[in-house]
Amino acid sequence: MSNAIATPAGVSKVVLAIVEDPDIRSLLQAGLGPEGYALRFETNQLSAAQCARDHSADFLILDMGLLGSGAKELIRLMRHHGVQVPVLVLAGDPSRDDVFEVLRAGADDFIRKPIQGPDHIALAMRRLFLYSQCVQANFRLQLEQERASQRVKLTLDRIKFFRFASHELKSPLVSIQSSLQALAVLAEDHLAPPMTELITRSCTRAQQMVNMINDLLALSVDRSDIRDFYQEIDFAEMTREAIANHLSDLRVKKLDLHTVGCEQRCSLMGNRYGLEKVVNNLIGNAVRYTPEGGRIEVELRTSSGFAVLRVTDTGIGIPPEDQGRVFEEFYRAKNARKAISIGSGLGLALVKKVVEEHGGWVILSSDSDQGSTFQIWLPLRRD
Repeated sequence: MSNAIATPAGVSKVVLAIVEDPDIRSLLQAGLGPEGYALRFETNQLSAAQCARDHSADFLILDMGLLGSGAKELIRLMRHHGVQVPVLVLAGDPSRDDVFEVLRAGADDFIRKPIQGPDHIALAMRRLFLYSQCVQANFRLQLEQERASQRVKLTLDRIKFFRFASHELKSPLVSIQSSLQALAVLAEDHLAPPMTELITRSCTRAQQMVNMINDLLALSVDRSDIRDFYQEIDFAEMTREAIANHLSDLRVKKLDLHTVGCEQRCSLMGNRYGLEKVVNNLIGNAVRYTPEGGRIEVELRTSSGFAVLRVTDTGIGIPPEDQGRVFEEFYRAKNARKAISIGSGLGLALVKKVVEEHGGWVILSSDSDQGSTFQIWLPLRRD
């Protein structure tokens, strides 16, 4: 006891109709067939419930004249099992057929019998279809909002963890570093060269750990924290100080350093601690990953209300497949890991975070064995 109309290619609008009256069936076919719906007819309530649970129908039409109060129980059963198929009820007298109880049970709409021709049912289904699209869009929006809330919570939890772990780890590390440095000074005349070398290496590793913890602390600072400590900064002076911090490494590796525009004052408002980390990271990476005898260029200029710092090197470069990820936390390019085994993968993530929180952006241009160019754009101070 079933009939069907083929669904147009690419259209998924299957209507399961629990209808026995042949006249109503004919009207449904005449009204919904041209609209692209495929009709399936059932008179068995249990079969209909099974079809709904199996998601083999996109819409459900219930004839109250056939089901009576069973329509309410069927809808409650469907909704209890999480079946959200839109339901259209065909009813005679709404009060006598208890239509409003059926709607409270989970039906979406109803029309009164007798059905006033094919256009009547077609219009009702168009209205139900649009309603179902709105419901689905709202559901997707709610789901995305829940996911966004979960992402925010995870981020806040991570920030809290970073802050706690970083503070707890930094104190003992600084104590260890101080003790090693004191030991190196006090016992300098009593230690054999191999032992002195071990202490020196231990101090270096302890400093690397302190630097990593400082990066973690910087990453855990949120935007509001940064804005609370904004001040006027001479970005040119900050750049010169960062270069001075790396002069000894530049000399050891015999790197040719060329600066452009770093002597002219360049004022902007920002967080000094964060921006110092940015400039030191960019220049430090250029020094670290440029082979002996290479060249580094640091240029500072202004453009369209922004300070533009460009750091270019002739180092190992960044392969194209890694460039989309080098600003992720803890990520290091393959050739970087091969060249220098020690590294946290936090430096460029910190650069991007701080620059964007200051209303700027970072541009990377690089290729394997061809060096790298990093540009950061930061808003100038506006009087």
